[in-house]
Amino acid sequence: YRKWKCRTILNMMRHCFKWKYEFLNVFDHNVVSVVHKSGGPASQLRVVAILVRRLKQQIHRPPNA
Repeated sequence: YRKWKCRTILNMMRHCFKWKYEFLNVFDHNVVSVVHKSGGPASQLRVVAILVRRLKQQIHRPPNA
């Protein structure tokens, strides 16, 4: 259940932000890799928390392309 919930959150983020921030394509791929390697629900949720924090920072200032 927690794995499904985490995956749903990641999918929602991808749909919400992918069109707005191109860098998220690469970053999201890295997150998926980390999730697959770690495999544990706890570490997955930690990765999601890091992703949320990173996104909040990027929302307030545009990405440096």
